[in-house]
Order: sequence, then C-alpha cells, then structure tokens
Amino acid sequence: MMLTFLRVLFTGLLGVLWDGAHAFGGIRLVDGENKCSGRVEVLHRDEWGTVCDHGWDLRDADVVCLQLGCGLAETAFNGAAFGVGKGEIWLHHVQCTGQESSLTRCAIALHSNSYCTHENDAGVKCSGTLLRPSLTLLSPHTEFSPGETVRFGCSVLLGHHFSDFHLYKHGVSTPLVTQRAEQSQTSVELTLPDIEIFHQGSYSCRYRIKGRFPFQLLSSPPSNSINITLGALLTPILTLLSPHTVFSPGEAVRFGCSVQLGHHLSDFHLYKHGVSTPLVTQRADHTQSRVELTLSDVETFHQGSYNCRYRIKGGFSSELLSSPPSNSINITVVELLTPQHWYNTSSDAPAGSVMKGHGFNITCSTQQQYPGGSFQLRLIQPNGTVRQSLPALTPSVTFTFPNAQSSNEGYYYCLYRVQMGGRTFVSRESQPLPIAIRDPDPLLSPMVISWLVYYVTRRRIRLSLSERPEPVWTTLMLPYQLTSYDGEHVHANNLRIIGKRKVRRVKH
Repeated sequence: MMLTFLRVLFTGLLGVLWDGAHAFGGIRLVDGENKCSGRVEVLHRDEWGTVCDHGWDLRDADVVCLQLGCGLAETAFNGAAFGVGKGEIWLHHVQCTGQESSLTRCAIALHSNSYCTHENDAGVKCSGTLLRPSLTLLSPHTEFSPGETVRFGCSVLLGHHFSDFHLYKHGVSTPLVTQRAEQSQTSVELTLPDIEIFHQGSYSCRYRIKGRFPFQLLSSPPSNSINITLGALLTPILTLLSPHTVFSPGEAVRFGCSVQLGHHLSDFHLYKHGVSTPLVTQRADHTQSRVELTLSDVETFHQGSYNCRYRIKGGFSSELLSSPPSNSINITVVELLTPQHWYNTSSDAPAGSVMKGHGFNITCSTQQQYPGGSFQLRLIQPNGTVRQSLPALTPSVTFTFPNAQSSNEGYYYCLYRVQMGGRTFVSRESQPLPIAIRDPDPLLSPMVISWLVYYVTRRRIRLSLSERPEPVWTTLMLPYQLTSYDGEHVHANNLRIIGKRKVRRVKH
C-alpha cells in the first residue's frame, strides 16, 4: 500500500504517468447516449483499455469531459454503468484536482495488483459541449486607421455562471482583451483601443464558466471570426488662426492642426512646401487631437504654402507612424522696397532750390513687386506735414508743381503703399529731398549780369591823374556768384566776384 501511495504522489507532482504513461494516445466514451457519455476508455500501446473506478469521482470525470470538449461532468459512474469493457484496465487509483488538461496528467497508477475488474469500469455523463459564442463588430466599419478604437460584442444565448470573456487574435495564444462577467451576464463589449499595424487580422472570442470546484474554469469553443484591416492614417486639417493671409516681416502666423479621432498622438509638425524638415513641432499630450502651431517672426523666406502632419506611436516602443499631409494654406509676406526719388525744375537755380514762380517736378520710383498700389509724397515743414498721393500705374510717378511758392519749401519723402488681403502695407520712407524756394532779384537779372560782365572784362577804364602810379585793381562785388560765361550768356549762382577793373590815377 505504501508503494502504491508513493507512486500516486510521485506521478501527481511531476504531472506525468508512471511506467510509460506518456505513451497514452487518446481517450473516448463508449456505449453511452452520445459522444459525451459512456464508459471511459484510454488508448495505450495501440490498445484501448478501461479505467478502474476505485476513487473515481466528479473531479476525475470533469477532466474527462473537459478533455473531450463536452463541458463539465454531471455524473461520475462506478460499477460498469455503461457495460463491461474488454482488454486491459489501464488506469487505477485516478486522483485528479479537476484542473488537469487530460486524464493522464492526473495522479494515477498502472497495472495495480488490486482486485479491480471490468465490473469496476468507470463511466461519466457530461453536460455537453458549451455553446459557441457570437462575435459582432460594434464599430461602424471594418477598416480602421492606426490609433483608433475597435469595439466588439461577444455574447452567448444560455445563461451560465460565466467567469469572463476573452478576445483573441488569430495566431496569438493569449487574449488581447479580457472582460469579467457579472452573475449570469450573457454578453459583454470587448474594446481594442489605440490599434496599430500589429492588430490587423482576424478575431474571435471565447467565454469561460466556473466549475463546481474552486478555480475550476471551463473554456468555450471559439466564436465566429471577424477580420479588421488598417488603412492609412486619417488626414489632418490645417486652419489659419490668424485673421489674414498676408503678413509683414516680424509678425507671427498662427495655424491650427487637428485630426477628428482621438489617437495616442506623439507630435504635430508644420511643413513649408519644398522644405523637407518641419518648421514648427508641437508635442501632443495623451489623446490631444488639436494643437496650435505658431510661426514666429516671419521673413520673406516664409512666404509660401504650408501643411501639417501628425505622428502616432507604432507597435514598437520606438516606432512612429506619420500621417498624410493636410490641406494646404498659402501665406504672403510683404516687404516693400524703399522707393527712390529725384526732381527737376524749369529754372536755373542752385542744387536743391527752385526759383519762385517756376515749375518743378518730383519723381518717385520703385521696383514693382505687387500689382496696383500708390505713391505718396510727403512734405515736412516746420508748421506741419503735407501729403499727396498718386496711383502707381507704372513703376514711377511724377508729382508736378507748376508754380513754386514758399509753401512748397521743405523736405520731401517718397513712400509706396499697396493693399493686399484686406491690409495696407507701407514702405520705408525714402531719403529726404530738401527743396528751397528762392526769390529772383529783378535788378540783377541774367541780362544785366551779362552786360556787366561784358563791360568789365572787355573794356578798360582809363583815368587821367597827375601821377601814374602802378595800376590798382579793384573788385566789383555783386550779389551773385559767377559759374560760367560763354561770351554771350552768364550763368550765375550767388555771384560775389564777377570781374576786376584796373584804375590808373592821373595827376592834374
């Protein structure tokens, strides 16, 4: 007896059969009402034999039913209830816990010298195969983007004392989702969140019910299969948060980038067309689906078309999946060139001055960058500012002053203005152009000056004096400065010295 007990204990601890139990090939129920009831027979050495009913109980019978996929045992039979068998009695003193995957994993003895005969053949009646659950897709579609959530429903008609429901992916032995069941709950929702490329494939569900013994669980057959596929990531939407699309250098442009579904996003990026690296990157927090992307201190380089992308975490810790580009938004950066200017007058006057009463013109010019626009001429005077504007139909315009007066004297500046995108842009001021208005002297007109110069340079004045000293040259001072004389006309500007005369003193 002690030897038999040690054999049983030893085989139970190791989970294998003593004396070559690994050679058992199968198990069946014979002479019952159906495949889930009858005399228990096992295959060993290519020969079917029976099981002795010594110590046979519901725990042992449960293992048989579970092994055959027949549910749980309803009855464990002793005394050849399904008739006597033939051949060897292969198993004796079977002692199962109810958790074993097969009868030959229980503690057993082979070829016992006990008085067991075929009148002691063990039998079992099982509850039958557990019903197959039904898997449904609660999400409205079977194609998903990475980061989305897939919702399944798993249900069974009969109300067992369920333990839990499991969602399996084909080819993966462990369940991806487990949902505990309450009391006789017959359906649950199984949610697969934040799916990645790895999750594409076929899915089924199973349920488990509680057995009669502690920790005893019975698993159902797999449900029908549902296949899900993963397409490209959803396209984000780019919006312009700034109130306009045209900007000046130094301003900031605010964009918004969003995606409809709440992924576990990593970051958002703002791209300029033709530039491979993002100009702005903004990390996303958890399931944040919208961020603001700010392009600060823009320059003319930033003018162009923009789109955004987002990235999500892939199936591996370091893997990031990038979305398709969003719609495009174009921005314009307006930097006007500083205009140039010049003037001309109908009078002969020093540089920067115009004779009163004469006409003069001021021309403003710039390189035409944008269609339309206008030039503004500003006159800065001690008593205020005067402005004139003309449309820029050509790259240069001329402001005409036909009758120069003192009110036209001052510093002139040219500016260029253009309207784009509902905004007005103004260039920098040109360099100041000083204009002085001078009064002409009627007594020293060019004709009088011409006669005087001719007289003093072509004639000599002789004076009869008592003595003939050395000639003395005296200087004729006039209020104009001679600039040139061509023999017929005098060109004078503030002439101070126009000639000299030699005076001879004559003694009386």
